Amino acid sequence: MVVYGGAWRTGAASTSTRWGAQPAWSAKDGTSTATKGYNSSCADGWVSVSVKNILQYSFTNHQGTANVGLRASSETNHDGWKKFKSSEASSGTPYIELTYNRTPNVPNAQKISPCFSACVSPALVSSPTPKLFAVVSDPDGGTLRAEFEVFDAGRTVLKAKSGTSVTGRASGTEAPWTVTVNLPDAQYHWRVRACDSYVCGGYSAWFTFTVDTTSPTLPLVTSTDYPSKDTGAWSGGVNIPGMFTFGPNAAIDVQQYTYTLNGGNAVTVPAGQPQVEQLTANQRQVSTDLTGFAVPTTTTMIRDTTRGHDSSDSLKLTPVASSTLTPGDTFAGIGATQNCLCAGMQPGKRYVITGWIYVPAATGLTPVYTDRGLRIVGFYATSAGYTEIASPKATITDGWQQLSLIMAVPASATQAFVRLYNGMDYGSGKAVYWDDLSLREVTGTTSTVSIAPPKDGVNTMLVQSVNGAGIASEWKPYEFLVRPNGALNWYWPLDDNAATGPTPSLLNTNRPLSFSTTGAHRDDEVVKVGTGAVTFNGSGSLSSTSPVLDTSHPAGFTIAAWVYPTNLDSGGPQAVVAQDGTAQSVFELQFRDDIDITGDGVGDPQWCFTVHDSDTATAATTSACTSDFVAANEWTHLTGVYDPAAMKIKLYVNGTVNLDGAQAEASVSGMWSATGRFAVGGSLSSGAGRGFIGTVDEVYASQRVWSNTEIDNKVIQ
Repeated sequence: MVVYGGAWRTGAASTSTRWGAQPAWSAKDGTSTATKGYNSSCADGWVSVSVKNILQYSFTNHQGTANVGLRASSETNHDGWKKFKSSEASSGTPYIELTYNRTPNVPNAQKISPCFSACVSPALVSSPTPKLFAVVSDPDGGTLRAEFEVFDAGRTVLKAKSGTSVTGRASGTEAPWTVTVNLPDAQYHWRVRACDSYVCGGYSAWFTFTVDTTSPTLPLVTSTDYPSKDTGAWSGGVNIPGMFTFGPNAAIDVQQYTYTLNGGNAVTVPAGQPQVEQLTANQRQVSTDLTGFAVPTTTTMIRDTTRGHDSSDSLKLTPVASSTLTPGDTFAGIGATQNCLCAGMQPGKRYVITGWIYVPAATGLTPVYTDRGLRIVGFYATSAGYTEIASPKATITDGWQQLSLIMAVPASATQAFVRLYNGMDYGSGKAVYWDDLSLREVTGTTSTVSIAPPKDGVNTMLVQSVNGAGIASEWKPYEFLVRPNGALNWYWPLDDNAATGPTPSLLNTNRPLSFSTTGAHRDDEVVKVGTGAVTFNGSGSLSSTSPVLDTSHPAGFTIAAWVYPTNLDSGGPQAVVAQDGTAQSVFELQFRDDIDITGDGVGDPQWCFTVHDSDTATAATTSACTSDFVAANEWTHLTGVYDPAAMKIKLYVNGTVNLDGAQAEASVSGMWSATGRFAVGGSLSSGAGRGFIGTVDEVYASQRVWSNTEIDNKVIQ
């Protein structure tokens, strides 16, 4: 079959066009071998040829017409002659089938993760394989392919590309891609374009990011109010606040610090010092009206005068009865709900936002808007879209709880605003209260924090730095010694390494305890806390040269010690801690087996806190005893309390019932003043050879009644 030729892009035809005056034949487009209209076996019919390139040329050059010429492959061969109907024919007129495809749009709303404080270009990420995002779209709709490229800092070396792997993305939706190679710590740039089945659009703007996988150095932790345990200084007191300073220790880009105290909940504070409060007095405490707050149509807001954190006022937020908007999108904005640099926030600055939330039990802790409900949420907007940072969610009901977040507003931000979320569903009637709000700029990287230690003795704080990529340092331990509340408190850790000489008292340092000539020695093998203890053989003791406790003081007293008995078959009482008078000990914290508590006529082994009624050799005794936790070669904690307000003596073994410890008590008419020695391991009442057999550690004496919490803290520290 003869190829008749094809379609050409030509110059314009006119009435003067003739065989001998043809327009210019500029470029050949489609070719056809179809033949019709030769004879009865090859009837008239349609033939087609591509004119795509001809029309594209006109579109590209913004021309209003497209000139098409049909030409045989050979003008000298009569077999290539063809006759076609023109547009003037009554039927079978020529036509063009055109599928017009527009170029996909340039992608926008570029994002990257994981990020922490810098999420828009230039961003900072902690992963060598970050995830890239962009919204792809096409004016013709349909599905698209996204092609990502990652280059080095100079934008000259291609480091990674997605190729054709990111496909099937609907126009107007986000296309994600995770970098498939490990990028070393450095700066990079990425871009993306959208492609349909025919053509790719233009590349997006460059998005700059830095990979930083290096952990910060350990922070510096100091306090003049509570110096490090290494100094040996006892300071402050239980629940007495002190100032602690956290420093970056040469680490760069530290954004915040996280600390825990004695294994409690983690607390996050911004790196640096908060500056002037940016909220009005009314915004801080809702003290006058609702000025300075705004709500969407989803939320009812009132000033409640019956419930407040540090006052009687708060901001009460309740979902409306119904709405077609996102379920649980119920909140109040500080200043406005959005579309502003609210509350004086400015691009390029960092802020700490705090507030107290009260969640009634009837409201509960399960908002339908799970990512925002019962939280403070900060937002900022850039050309890439909105970014939000949320505080932790409230965790308690029927009580006030402080929430906080740290938000770095990028220099390119056009909006920055804060919302206080309810998050419950419409029609639920579930209210949430907010009070004592604060918004402050934070500058610098060294933070000073007020912390009130919850217990006396050794307190352990763990602190870590968190950098701009969200990477945390290792925990830095900081131990400090807290003086028990009250002026008269003594503590003998028994950690001395010296073989002889008195063991000092801490807190009040005026009562060292001296070793008896024989029967007691320092022990660094059987130890409960610290580096040492003292072991007794029943005939030795540690004692002071003057009394420690005023045993008749109206404040009462508490004594405590860890004990490790090794012989409970000695045939008599064994004194652990005592204070002597002239002829008798006023009290003894002791082991004894001469009291029958089971009624079988045989003495039972038990721990006792025993007091004598007078300073006479034949004085009657009163004891609070328990047979629980009596076992040789095991550490047991004993606490004896004289509570003059209740007129009782109390014994606690291994803590209070809150720790599943054992407790016993007995009524007394009072306590006489014993002015003799304070002894560990023996007593005047027990006599020679009737002292404790085993090891004692961590001895305390306090001129007051300990709380249950203080008793338990000595057990669990």
